[in-house]
Amino acid sequence: MNKIDKESAEAEFSNMCEFFDIDTDTSDLDGDELEMFESLKGKVVKAICRGDLTIGTGGQPTYTTKAGTAMTFKQPTGAILLADVKGKDDGGQRKMFAMVCELTGGVSTPGKWTIRDTGVLTSIVNLFLAELQ
Repeated sequence: MNKIDKESAEAEFSNMCEFFDIDTDTSDLDGDELEMFESLKGKVVKAICRGDLTIGTGGQPTYTTKAGTAMTFKQPTGAILLADVKGKDDGGQRKMFAMVCELTGGVSTPGKWTIRDTGVLTSIVNLFLAELQ
């Protein structure tokens, strides 16, 4: 995987956000919202710097898990909110995993993700969800 510098990674993050219509203007955010956005952005930018997350032409991201599975995110639709959840209620974690699988075509199962994989994948989904607020 190719590593890139932070400045380039931040530009790639902006390209990804543009692809997904994620508003990156933080001027209207309160303190908690800004902290959350910066935390999510930081995880994604670090993944880009490491080369785990690559941003394709037009901004479409592909994350490669520690196990080597490439997961390309598609444009979100209402289906992300309807992602099927099986099993007991666990405070939303299963729903989050179902959303990641919906957005990436289910090419990998959550049980095979490392903690780092999970952090990056759920950060991308949380950026989408923030747009609903």
